[in-house]
Amino acid sequence: MAIKVRGLDKNGDFSFGNGLANYKINDDAILQNVQTRLKSLKNDFFLDTEHNIDWFGILGEINNQDFVLNEIYRVTLATDGVISVEDVNVTTVDSRKATIEVKFISENNTEILTSLGII
Repeated sequence: MAIKVRGLDKNGDFSFGNGLANYKINDDAILQNVQTRLKSLKNDFFLDTEHNIDWFGILGEINNQDFVLNEIYRVTLATDGVISVEDVNVTTVDSRKATIEVKFISENNTEILTSLGII
C-alpha cells in the first residue's frame, strides 16, 4: 500500500505550487508522518484527543524517562507504514531541549533513522 502525504517546508507548513512534486510517497511519507506525530501535542487532533504525546504533561516530571520512551515507541509504532521500532534514544541538551532519535522499519522493509529536536 502506497502512502502519500503533502510535503512540508522547512517551517513545518504544507508546501504548495509544484503540483505532484509537493507530495511525498512511501518511506519519505512514513518518515514525515512519524516526525509530525512525535512533534504534535496530545489533544491537538479534535477527532482523536488521545492522539500523539502529552509533552506538556510529561516533560516537567522527574524520573519519567521510561514513560517518555514508551510514549515515543507507542506513537511511532501506531503510525501507518511503521512495522517495528528498533531503537529510541532521548538526549537532553539542557532543561528545555531534547533530541530524539528513532530507528524504525517501514512497511517496505527499509530501516529509517530520524533525529528531531523537541523544545
